Amino acid sequence: YLTKLKYDKIYFIGFNALSKSEENIFKYLVNSKQAEVLWDADQYYISNKEQEAGTFIRKNLNWSNSNPSKFKNEIQNSPKRIFIHSANSNVNQTLIASKLLEQNPEFSTRKSALIFADENLLRPMLNVLPLNVDQMNVAMGYPLNASNSFSLLDQLFVTLKNVDGYKHNDGISYKDFLQVFNHELVQSLLNNKEVNLANVLTKINKENYTYLPKSILEVELKETFNLFGFLFYEKEGDVTSILESVVSLFKEIRSVLMNNGGDIIELEAIAVIVASLKKVADVLDKHDVIKSTESLLLLVKQLLRVENVSFYGEPLQGLQVLGLLETRGLDFENIILMSCNEEILPA
Repeated sequence: YLTKLKYDKIYFIGFNALSKSEENIFKYLVNSKQAEVLWDADQYYISNKEQEAGTFIRKNLNWSNSNPSKFKNEIQNSPKRIFIHSANSNVNQTLIASKLLEQNPEFSTRKSALIFADENLLRPMLNVLPLNVDQMNVAMGYPLNASNSFSLLDQLFVTLKNVDGYKHNDGISYKDFLQVFNHELVQSLLNNKEVNLANVLTKINKENYTYLPKSILEVELKETFNLFGFLFYEKEGDVTSILESVVSLFKEIRSVLMNNGGDIIELEAIAVIVASLKKVADVLDKHDVIKSTESLLLLVKQLLRVENVSFYGEPLQGLQVLGLLETRGLDFENIILMSCNEEILPA
């Protein structure tokens, strides 16, 4: 295959640690004069063998025919202005970063990056971005299983599994009720529908319910009960209809969040959940292999736990928001680096 390539020259740019297969392919093409490897490196860590950052490139210099003397010494010689800001909490970090972005309008250009050593800070940071950052590109995903939407989905399926277990025809365990209906996203939905469940809580305490009768919730939830009816055990119910009901509930919650200017991560997380559940429903429609809610729970969690909430942006415009790994091979004039703490940098 490599002997039949139609290109006059191939350039490999921005690589660092190579897999064995990459190394073999690169070597072959370099030796046959078909390719050249361009390393993005600096004398500071290439010349000094104690600098771990140069380990892989030093190893690859011999076969790639690269001259170490050609590397510039930018790290030591270029002028730098470094400011260290102390913060007493993660939230405080995001507020300091927001203030820096607000005070330095030039940070809104594509020559600037906001870098997260701890990627869990992405969410709180997005909530405090100043208004003068009008363009940005988020080049990192947010783990779906860290979202409120995923925790609600998990609780819904745990409740379904419990209900399926005790098969209490007209009720739901008061513990499951509290877990689901006290969830932040469900509360947003109920508040929007002007539904107050204070009477239900009073009855649970007064009547000492172990299983809360379906009839009580039907009265208190009114029309909204239709969105939660799938939580009650029905012999005729099947997993496909359960998935459809869960999708309807999440769509309704997303609609409420959109109308009220809700958290962008939750909006995107719900979109990912809805799309994934629809795929599962389509497959189960064709292949009727799952019968129990417990099996359904395992399948959905397996599918979603590796999903990320993706963001869309223009990589050539505005502030670049990156995790530490995404910065490789990129250069910026202005950098805000978060979480320069022990156990995080270095991990």
